[in-house]
Amino acid sequence: MICAKKNYDSTQATVRMASAQYNQSLNQLKYCSLHADRDGVITVVNIEVGQVVVAGAPAVMMSGDQEVVISVPENQVGAIKQAKSFKVSFWALPKVIVNGKIREVSPAADPITRTYEVRVSFVNPPSSVKLGMTATVDVVGAKSDKSIYIPLSAIYQTGDTPSVWVLQNDVVTLRPIKLGSFGDNTVEVLDGLKEGDIIVTAGVHKLQKGQKVNKAGDQQ
Repeated sequence: MICAKKNYDSTQATVRMASAQYNQSLNQLKYCSLHADRDGVITVVNIEVGQVVVAGAPAVMMSGDQEVVISVPENQVGAIKQAKSFKVSFWALPKVIVNGKIREVSPAADPITRTYEVRVSFVNPPSSVKLGMTATVDVVGAKSDKSIYIPLSAIYQTGDTPSVWVLQNDVVTLRPIKLGSFGDNTVEVLDGLKEGDIIVTAGVHKLQKGQKVNKAGDQQ
């Protein structure tokens, strides 16, 4: 009887352990399914099959037809966060302008472009606004009548002052500029450039003052 009692107790302990492992596996299984908190389209997938994902790491990135994503230079992200109002216009809908507000600012800059991803949500957009449309985001009060837009890749960071490399007589010089509104990987220049200026748009952090360079398409 004593032997039978020991076997019974051992079996009960094994059952309890198996039950605990089963419940733990069920909880882990729940984490295998991700549920979106809103409608949208997945634009970036950061994980692969079989990959171990660190807790808190973004698995995917989503975009909806109610927001636009812009890239903001690191020295301007503070001003963008403080902006109270935005106006969003659309290349395909020239007569449509909607109000916008910041929904999210990326916590870290892109290691290559040194820009922050900012998501601006639309306020009561019309049904004609569709996912994938090209949009321009203007900070209210910062719009210039003479708009010059340059690629974000042309911005050279020198402390708190944004600058660009201007090419004159095959030699580059660094010129400070004042930035305005941000578009799709572009930024408006309010002061510092004029129509016809030639600027460097790639490899700006590899240049030095007075360096001689060739324009794209010129013979080496």
